Amino acid sequence: MADTLESISVHQLVRNKRELLWISTNDTVEKAFNLLSDHKILSLPVYSEHVKSFICFIDTFDILMYINHGTSQHEASPQEELSTRMSIFIRGIEFKSMKMESLVQFLYANFRRDRTIHTFYANDSVKKALPTLIQCHRVLVQMGDSVSTSSPNDNYRVLSQMDVIQYLFLQKPKNYSNLKQKTVEELSLQKGGVCHIDNSEENRGIDAYRRMILLNCSALAVTDVMSGKLNSTISPSDLKGLPLEAISRVCNPLPHFLKLVSREKPIHSIAVVAEDSLEKVLGLINESRVHRVWVVNENQIPVGVISLSDVLRMFQDGVPYL
Repeated sequence: MADTLESISVHQLVRNKRELLWISTNDTVEKAFNLLSDHKILSLPVYSEHVKSFICFIDTFDILMYINHGTSQHEASPQEELSTRMSIFIRGIEFKSMKMESLVQFLYANFRRDRTIHTFYANDSVKKALPTLIQCHRVLVQMGDSVSTSSPNDNYRVLSQMDVIQYLFLQKPKNYSNLKQKTVEELSLQKGGVCHIDNSEENRGIDAYRRMILLNCSALAVTDVMSGKLNSTISPSDLKGLPLEAISRVCNPLPHFLKLVSREKPIHSIAVVAEDSLEKVLGLINESRVHRVWVVNENQIPVGVISLSDVLRMFQDGVPYL
């Protein structure tokens, strides 16, 4: 499998993708949020006008965390609801005038996540990009030899972990048949230590996102408050396409928030058991467009998680069954 990924260029995986959407450090944070919302995308590369290159990716979750920070600093009476304070903050001059350069500085100062942006050439192999993709989830691919500093969107495309997973599942590369029936348990895919939050009405959407920051994780299993069974999942993907004026929806009780953003998924589309095959895992990821699959026990209680990084890591150097 590693040999197969050596023969596939990153260009082959991104050549039909849309033109790059990006934001400048001189643009406002509000513009960035609206661009993410209007195009229903997860992240944007930030282009520095100082160094004339891309410096990091930002997403709606990053902006939400800044709004959350600004709201907590906002002078408001204790009786005001958090949703009201959020609405006041995003209409205020501080938020509307804030430049992306300031947001980037805020993020680097307050959060641990590595935001380094990595670029590969079009003829680089997928195998070469894989170690970086495992760590960073997405990279830029430079499509031509020369780069225009005035319109970088003509020269770059984004390669994501999902692009590689889709290729592996749909193209069925050489030796895939030897691997597809191996189980989650046999491949040691499952990671323990599930980060979760229960679906109590007392927990709000914003509480889930704050918990992700606290636990340094990218998603939470949403479990039933009584039984502990897997009920749903919440991640920054649930913010995709959310208009700025509706950002206060995160203040709703968690079950209501998930219904409002229409991200409730049937449990069978986000969970497997240890005896399920790799083919089933890749099928769920491809069909449901999820970035992780929860592993549940016989009582439907989450006991592990399989991320896209876990799957790609298995293919990085090949596996013993090939």
